[in-house]
Amino acid sequence: MTHQLSFDMTLPAPTSVPSLASSSMLVSINIGCFNTRRKDKKVSKDIARDNYVANEKLVSANKTLLASPKLDAIRSLITRIHEVNRNMTNEWAPKLQLLPTSVYPDHVNTFMGDASFEGTYWGLVQDFVDNEYSWVVMNMQRELGAMYDAAQYPSVEEVRKKFYYNVSYMPLTDSSNWQLDLEREAQSALQEHYERQLNNKVQSMAADLHKRIYEALAGNPDRPEDKGLIGNLATDYDDKTGALKSTGRLHDSRIENIHSLIKLLGPLNITNDPIVARAQRQLQRTLDNLTCAADFKHPEVRKDTAAKLQEVLDSLPSLDW
Repeated sequence: MTHQLSFDMTLPAPTSVPSLASSSMLVSINIGCFNTRRKDKKVSKDIARDNYVANEKLVSANKTLLASPKLDAIRSLITRIHEVNRNMTNEWAPKLQLLPTSVYPDHVNTFMGDASFEGTYWGLVQDFVDNEYSWVVMNMQRELGAMYDAAQYPSVEEVRKKFYYNVSYMPLTDSSNWQLDLEREAQSALQEHYERQLNNKVQSMAADLHKRIYEALAGNPDRPEDKGLIGNLATDYDDKTGALKSTGRLHDSRIENIHSLIKLLGPLNITNDPIVARAQRQLQRTLDNLTCAADFKHPEVRKDTAAKLQEVLDSLPSLDW
């Protein structure tokens, strides 16, 4: 079945806002990193002049202050942290996620404390600041040549201040809890606006879960190389022998990701969307005993599993990116 991707879908009646407020909270994760990208004004002017650019503001030459493997590791970890946080939550607003209360204990263990991402982050930061930064700066004059500017390199202590790691949990309120010094008519209009916005958010969360399931099974349309789990399970018949053979490439990480999604679909299904609930049950039943790539070594297993996953995919509403 070919899917036309469209978010014009009929969603279930949204969960009431008070119910949402009692079963969820808001979480914000803000992590700092030393920004080493700088504009070189002199070089920018030189380029504009040498190329006869009338307006030098149209030309910008940027440089990176440091070539640092340890700093690169910190950036990669930050990307991973935000990715895991998105997977465990529903999107609510820019830099603000909706976290089901049932997921809260796992979220705290994952993101807070010495044995979590937080401990790993500060370990990498300390290693970079104390063991690499000064040494790398000493070598950058040779690396950057005439573009080197010693004044652009802060002290070790100033660099240390560029890093921070903050996880904030906040209650989600409903309009009945607002105590505002407004005229009754104005307050009523504001409450209606707030409830309308919240209900829109609640409905969008169902669409987001449909999209997550779709991408896990069929891949992201914006990334043609991503074939999804169904594509990774592809099989075909050998032209010479007629035997069924595996043609898709499957990695353990793909299986681990789909099992993580299955585990979280229940808590994240705050709207009690029956489509999501049914998809979770079907995925659980299909993949319950298939937990790594080695479990799919037989082409027949791949073909049978792909067919069952296609049934799940076909049960989703049409989506549109």
